[in-house]
Amino acid sequence: MTQLFRTRKILKSSYFPSSLQILATLMLVVGLYYLMTGPQATDRNIGSILMWFFWWPLFVIQYLLIGRFWCSVCPFGALGDLVRKRFGLDLAVPEFVKKYALMIIGVLILVILWAEEVLDLQNDPMGTAILLFVIIGLVILVSVIFERRAWCRYMCPLGGMGVVYARVGMLQLRGNPDKCRTCRAVLCAKGTAKVEGCPMAEFPSIKDSNAYCIFCGNCVKVCPKDSAKLEFRLPSKELWVLRKTRLGEAVLTLLLGGVISCIFFMHGFPEVTQGMAERFGRVAGFSLFFVLWQTGFFLVMAVASHVASRLNHMSEKMNFCVFSFALIPLILCAHLGHGLMLLFRGGDLLQRYLEAGFGLEYSLSSYADTGGLALAGVQFLLLAVGLVLSVVAARHIAQSFLARSGRAKLSVVPFNAAFVLFAVLNGWILIHWQLQSAGNREISAQRMADAALKGASSLHGFWQSSLNVTLFFLALCVFMPLAAWLLRRFFRPGVERRENRGLEEETRRLNVLAEASEIVSVQDELSRFAQSRGVGVKTVFDLNMAIQEMMTYIVITRTNADIIEEDGVDSLRRPLAALGLADRPKRLHLDFVITMNPDSVYLAMEWSGRVEADLRLVLALGLGTGDVGLIRADRQIRFLMRYHKSLKYEHSGGVNRLSLVRELAEGDD
Repeated sequence: MTQLFRTRKILKSSYFPSSLQILATLMLVVGLYYLMTGPQATDRNIGSILMWFFWWPLFVIQYLLIGRFWCSVCPFGALGDLVRKRFGLDLAVPEFVKKYALMIIGVLILVILWAEEVLDLQNDPMGTAILLFVIIGLVILVSVIFERRAWCRYMCPLGGMGVVYARVGMLQLRGNPDKCRTCRAVLCAKGTAKVEGCPMAEFPSIKDSNAYCIFCGNCVKVCPKDSAKLEFRLPSKELWVLRKTRLGEAVLTLLLGGVISCIFFMHGFPEVTQGMAERFGRVAGFSLFFVLWQTGFFLVMAVASHVASRLNHMSEKMNFCVFSFALIPLILCAHLGHGLMLLFRGGDLLQRYLEAGFGLEYSLSSYADTGGLALAGVQFLLLAVGLVLSVVAARHIAQSFLARSGRAKLSVVPFNAAFVLFAVLNGWILIHWQLQSAGNREISAQRMADAALKGASSLHGFWQSSLNVTLFFLALCVFMPLAAWLLRRFFRPGVERRENRGLEEETRRLNVLAEASEIVSVQDELSRFAQSRGVGVKTVFDLNMAIQEMMTYIVITRTNADIIEEDGVDSLRRPLAALGLADRPKRLHLDFVITMNPDSVYLAMEWSGRVEADLRLVLALGLGTGDVGLIRADRQIRFLMRYHKSLKYEHSGGVNRLSLVRELAEGDD
């Protein structure tokens, strides 16, 4: 793809994204002022109207158009950067935080959306201000302690939504593989004296996903080869070429889909939640319904994964990890439909606010006059588009991992059924929502005011005073940097990287299944091992690429050629195994051996089975094998041969071994 017109000049500008961050920060300050000092009724508080009915739906819409662009101009991220540069300890993020980051984000998403509904924050401006202050306090705390944008990368719930939704975005920032491969500087990851490396701790040169890219432009600013460029792509195309999957990201996808559909159902069928509240109490009733809905949502995908595993002989975990990503377009489009409803409602509220406060009689998009049928039509159209994109993504994913058309087609059937069920459920909710509100389009200002006053009186006494809130915020901003300054007097910032030379040889072994979802596990283990040895980012980059290509070769050949192990099922037992009437095929295991020497790194992948004649032929002559799927697999080996001259294949004692040696030269760090 070609670079978008003049985008490189914008991304390289010293005013990007700092000027937009200043604007966003000013908007946050003004919004907090009106939330605290304005009337505690949503329709009379401009801060609450703009945040809940304009910024929030537009925030969701941006994922479809520009991915996680908001994260680059987010005032929380800008505040964290400012605090970290002046007072930060710059400690490395602990490994357990990195390992369980997606779990932390998922829990925060659940807590915030649960609190939003239980505390009715949309009708409580002061409660909204409290939520923002809590987030600001957490951002300052994390930024003072850890390096880079640790909050944005590992903890932010809004960033967690981006991990899921940004894969559908229509923009991508990618590097040129040929230019990046010959680069020895790796400034995109390390940065320079003036510009930091990737704030999300990514390797932009090997990035193949928008999940963690915030379009900050740092990699464009520092790249000496002008490799990174901003490109346009079709919505959800990233899912078509999915290669690496994480179980945590798949769970986060379903978690987000369950939360969004649960909230839609509650607003569409208020009589259900009211019945639960009368029987168990408001908080307990909602919480019980929340948990039951999430359980049902996960159960549907678990059943689909189990059925698919019977059809394609992949594990339930593999099916779950891979095909859950295909649900993302449908979830996003359903969320966009709800966002459009908020925009229409916000138009009514803003019009009413302007009329009451300034005597202006502007005719905005009145939901009472134009919102009904037109809005419903757009919402149903979005659901249909989301369903089509999800079905197409599932088909491409199946073709990517299961090249034989018969098995690929069978694999997507249970998941397509789950997608249709999800789309029909959301359509049913929309119909009921429209019918319920047909006779009562107008919003009762008095009811909203009563709800806000009731919530304000019952939930916060101290917080009623905007002066106290302001003083608390100022004290927090002063205390955290002061505490950081005191800590820096007694602790060294960060952990010094040990030298490569002089360390004794050290070896680690790792056993994983031959599945695409395990690629990231091996790469993470190698990265942690290399970091403990002080190996530079360029070497880690090369080895991670080698692991990805090695495992991709095995996954493709084993899936396409239907080679399990030498004692796999025969043609008679295979259909019986698919029906559960015979033993399932054994799954292939891979053994990785990683040996760190003072001057080199040895990487080997071992697996049991017969001699890989095709692999030996490709390594010897660089020829393809003739089969469509295997030709694609040959590309992985040719890629390794091109950049790793030491690549070698051996077979002895029934064990295949594919290995390479990466020399550590001066400047690798």
